[in-house]
Amino acid sequence: MARASFVLRISPSNYESYVDRHKNVDPELLAAFGEAGLKSYSIYYYEGLLFAYMEADNLDDVFASLSNHPASHRWGDFMSDILHKWEDGNDSKRIEEVFQFTS
Repeated sequence: MARASFVLRISPSNYESYVDRHKNVDPELLAAFGEAGLKSYSIYYYEGLLFAYMEADNLDDVFASLSNHPASHRWGDFMSDILHKWEDGNDSKRIEEVFQFTS
C-alpha cells in the first residue's frame, strides 16, 4: 500500500467553514475517489495547517484519475476561496514521510 501526505493552509477564521464544507462532500467526488483507487483519505487540522494523509495501491493512478475528473475540479473551485496558496502557487505541498511503524 502506497501512502502520501500533504500540508495545506487556511486562515484559522475559516476553520468552521472548512469543516462545514467537508460535512457535505459531493457524492460524485467521493465516488471518484473510490473509482481512482483511493483506499483511505483523512485530513487533520492544527492552527491553520491541514495535514492530509491518503493510501492507495497506486498513487500515480489516483492522482492522474482525479486530476482529470470534473468533480475534482468543481471541489477545487469550491474550496479555493479559503485555501491559501504556497509560494509555488499550489494549494498543497507533498510532505516527506520520515518514520513509519507497522506491526
